[in-house]
Amino acid sequence: MVVANDNHTPTGQLRNGVLRLQLELRAGRWYPEEEGGPFRDLYAFAEAGHAAQNPGPLIRVPQGTRLQVSVRNSLPLAAIVHGLHSHPGDAGNSVRLAPGQTRNLEFVAGTPGTYLYWASTSGKAITDRHEAETGLSGAFIVDPPGAVPDDRIYVIGLWSDPD
Repeated sequence: MVVANDNHTPTGQLRNGVLRLQLELRAGRWYPEEEGGPFRDLYAFAEAGHAAQNPGPLIRVPQGTRLQVSVRNSLPLAAIVHGLHSHPGDAGNSVRLAPGQTRNLEFVAGTPGTYLYWASTSGKAITDRHEAETGLSGAFIVDPPGAVPDDRIYVIGLWSDPD
């Protein structure tokens, strides 16, 4: 099952300036209105050991944090993951994962701002994804040093059905 993410609680373990995080790409059923109501089968990000979330787990760190991110593709399809790099950065900086493959990424959180991480199983741009893969996105927030965040992050997604 895919659960709603209210984006209040950052994911991973932040200690001594290092965020350690294990992400997975999974298939699941999402009930956007209520459990037992209308549903969509989709792909979503999850923190290892937790339910998949829509939007994906909130990554939120102070500028300069070193991120050590393990990403596992538990989908039956290959996937390309975007946005898990220092920001700003090369938008083409992506990671290709075969089904069952795990990759370890390490980078430093760059310029403060609101960013997006996302994946595609079709190789299409984020605006051209369809159906199940449209759930593969999450917020990546870099706060200025010493900031005490007191806000809520909204991630607006688009479910696209070509039919």
